[in-house]
Amino acid sequence: MSMEIKFLKKTPVRDVWKREDSDFTPWLAAQEPLTKLFEECGMGIGEVDAETQIAQEVLIPGVGRRLDILVTLSDGNKIAIENQFNGLDHDHLTRALAYAVGLEVTTVIIVAEFHKPEFCAVASYLNSAASVYDHGIKFFLVQVDVLSAHGSENVHPNFKLIVGPDEWRAAIEMSDASNHKAEASSQIYDYHDEVLPYLRNATGLFANVTPSKNYWKASSLGLAGVQLVIACAKDYSTLQIWLFKSGVPEFNKMAFEILSNHKEAIEQELSPQVIDWRNNETTALLEIRIDGLGYRTERSEQDLNALASLAARMADVAKKYVPEIKDEAILRGL
Repeated sequence: MSMEIKFLKKTPVRDVWKREDSDFTPWLAAQEPLTKLFEECGMGIGEVDAETQIAQEVLIPGVGRRLDILVTLSDGNKIAIENQFNGLDHDHLTRALAYAVGLEVTTVIIVAEFHKPEFCAVASYLNSAASVYDHGIKFFLVQVDVLSAHGSENVHPNFKLIVGPDEWRAAIEMSDASNHKAEASSQIYDYHDEVLPYLRNATGLFANVTPSKNYWKASSLGLAGVQLVIACAKDYSTLQIWLFKSGVPEFNKMAFEILSNHKEAIEQELSPQVIDWRNNETTALLEIRIDGLGYRTERSEQDLNALASLAARMADVAKKYVPEIKDEAILRGL
């Protein structure tokens, strides 16, 4: 029996999902479609499971509009997803920007049947700006197609990434023109590229964090304003429990005070490491310095495992007191 080889053909999206809001959005919000979408975006999140929070038609504070899908990962990072039939338009793009700010998300994904060149240019600009300023929101424009085989009732949805952040290109192109700074940017990128897999494996955090030229990387510890941070210098690294809620210095001070109340227990749990407790007007943190492990040093597997193990211990310590910080923040209205 000879094998028959045929190309799949495109099927109109509306032949599969009659309505965008009541048919397509609920399908997209399921675990398998979201897993495939994140894989196409190269986000390194892995399979979407029951621990991932998925909400539909999320009301945006102060806007009176609703986001199609809000995904909250286990590390606290949020992903906003807007979907529409036809091509991305001005309304959906501006709404996505408003949603991103209003919901404090780290990533925006816009799924449409096609994306016009002018909107692709806008998304690329926003991604470049986010990289240059060491913070910001990542934008992904994704095309959705439906394919089918002749004579079969089965359909095969397909995602295709059109625009996404290019961290490596940004790390090189946005660096200073001098060879020295370009080399440093490359080394910092390599450092994070090497370290992040160890951190993800040991802590379960940093799932949505990608390498770049930035010295530091952060991942939420389950509460806005409480993060685990890794930063690199030439010949040393630092791990921090970082306490910072933008525009709310009272939160930073309160969270630091709560951890300080447990100082003896925390230092005992992280012994023999020396903890630098720092609190100022804008931020607060607990920091441990690891000498001999920087972006210009050799990094053995033993060194990376030790770093990741320490990061996991710090994350566990911080998570222990997150409920207390959260309760106090609610009590004080922070």
